[in-house]
Amino acid sequence: MLPPRSLVRTAAVGLVLSLGAVPAVADASTRASAKRHAKRVQARTAADDSCFSQHTWGTAGAITQACVARDGNLASLLTQSSNQLGDDGGEGYVLCEGTAMRAWEAGTYGEGGLGPATVSQPNGAGTLPLLIVRTTSDKVARISQRYALDPAGRSITITMTVKNLTAQDRTFGVIRSADVDTDGKGSDDVLALTPDSAIMLGNATAAVSLTSPSATSGNWAHAPVAQGFSTWNATGKSSCALPAAPATLPTGVGDWVLRVRSTMGETTGFASRTQSFRYGVM
Repeated sequence: MLPPRSLVRTAAVGLVLSLGAVPAVADASTRASAKRHAKRVQARTAADDSCFSQHTWGTAGAITQACVARDGNLASLLTQSSNQLGDDGGEGYVLCEGTAMRAWEAGTYGEGGLGPATVSQPNGAGTLPLLIVRTTSDKVARISQRYALDPAGRSITITMTVKNLTAQDRTFGVIRSADVDTDGKGSDDVLALTPDSAIMLGNATAAVSLTSPSATSGNWAHAPVAQGFSTWNATGKSSCALPAAPATLPTGVGDWVLRVRSTMGETTGFASRTQSFRYGVM
């Protein structure tokens, strides 16, 4: 357990995603495969969001702890004040083809369109390197997530490589989301947006940002998004459609979800794309 503390400084949590792209359906066999896949894109009833690999870094007074779930999403992000993801997690992503959802992962809130995870952790439990790989149920894309810590910056970087497993050119987009509950509370947050980041402001003791730094391969564009928790939980967690921006920013006090969408350019058959996302805890 982390020692209680009333004031927390910002840490950066980075996630790098490499993406392959998704094509239009070209022939009858591809359409049939797409229909079969659509039937499999169903939310699971019991998500595997428990802590699989725990990592702690930093010095006294500035300790950060992250738990990675076996499926590859963050199960928790702890500072001295509390778990900034709350008790129910809710961190993950949507893999998109245009505005169409191909697969999604939202921790305890479910997932769809993804096969089981395979894990490589050669140095044993709670160590790095850590590689978690999942393939979409239609065998179109393989998503690999790698993790690295930065003690000086209080950051964790997740490198996500999405590989196009087909010969067809495809274009993927990813929306990364986190149901952030600063100080462990889900009703006292204010959401602000910048050109690069979505920022959750807590009740004077914590704030969390989600940023998409530069991609490491290919062209890309990204956009921070504001969405309330109830809408995200009902439809947004598995949707590639972006909500309209709130009428006023920063928002009023409420329960919000951080979201950033990254769009990659066309990817040729069997190629990959890479993109980064960063969480910062203040």
